[in-house]
Amino acid sequence: MSHFPTIGIVVIHFSGIELTKKCLEHVAQLTGVNIRLALVDNGEFGDAPPIPSSIQGKVIRIENHGFSHANNAGFQWLKEQAVDAVWLLNNDAFPEPRALENLISDSQALNSSYPVAAGSLLLNENGSIQARGGVWFPAKGTGLQVVSGQPAHGIPYPAGAVLLLNRPALDSLDWKMDERYFLYFEELDLVLRLSKIPGFKVLWSETSKVTHLEGASAGSGHAHHDRSAFSEYHFHRSKRLFYEKNFPDLLGKIVFLQVAVVGKRLLKGDLKRAVAAWRGFFKKPMD
Repeated sequence: MSHFPTIGIVVIHFSGIELTKKCLEHVAQLTGVNIRLALVDNGEFGDAPPIPSSIQGKVIRIENHGFSHANNAGFQWLKEQAVDAVWLLNNDAFPEPRALENLISDSQALNSSYPVAAGSLLLNENGSIQARGGVWFPAKGTGLQVVSGQPAHGIPYPAGAVLLLNRPALDSLDWKMDERYFLYFEELDLVLRLSKIPGFKVLWSETSKVTHLEGASAGSGHAHHDRSAFSEYHFHRSKRLFYEKNFPDLLGKIVFLQVAVVGKRLLKGDLKRAVAAWRGFFKKPMD
């Protein structure tokens, strides 16, 4: 086993103990790697399941200050474990046994002296492709999941549910995500931070396969029209932060488009999510 790379994995347990158990069962079956698992428990009840005995790891109990904050807690512990890369894995994502081994092989992340952010192929429960990755179009204020092909425009990024960062990427990020993002836009922000470094690559694996129950933990839904009000609020709050930080010259246009988004919610009679979208983007506290 000593010849295998040592990969840190961060799994966040916020809710859904059965989901987390199933995720850990799949992690325990991963082949071709040594694992150091940071199981970050930021749920209300502190009920994260135990780490399987076959996995070296630590349960880290923290208060919930969002997805980025929780991942940073995992990063800081894994930084001390001399890992070769870190894999961010949602607790509603269930990797196939060779998923991590194939992701490392396809991306060549461990052989690169430059930052690499790599993502797996996400599958629905029925085995169909959910996404190869994502692409965001800054001027349009919107993005999409990419199922086939490679986008010619926009900012490509790996899905945050299964995001691998190699050591040069982690060191470039100072092992930290921007904790102002409570939920959403974290992976896109990481990509933009890393894109300033010559040689940085975003890679999507075709052979690393992970079944993902999209939105099962955070109520984020399968598309914008079925996000919970909580997720709607944080999506638009993070969207505003993303533009203020990375594209301030486009913010005026995005404000105009945001008014249109709220208007569409109202026309459909979805008052709760219209209010959440307005409050989130214009930084009004939730009730």
